[in-house]
Amino acid sequence: MQIALDLAQGKLYWAESFGGKIRRANLNGTDVEDILTGLDGPAGLELDLAAGMVYWTEHPSGKIRRCN
Repeated sequence: MQIALDLAQGKLYWAESFGGKIRRANLNGTDVEDILTGLDGPAGLELDLAAGMVYWTEHPSGKIRRCN
């Protein structure tokens, strides 16, 4: 599982490869929500906070994906 932090917004983001999801929650673990679902093995999660983008790789294909 890959984790990324947005300290300014107080959020923790993570990719669940086997569940095909990117999720986020408050830093204290509350308010868990799915950001993206139906993904093909998301991994390698990174945030571009200035641009408001989330980047990840898909493990099986090696593709780099992004969303805002």
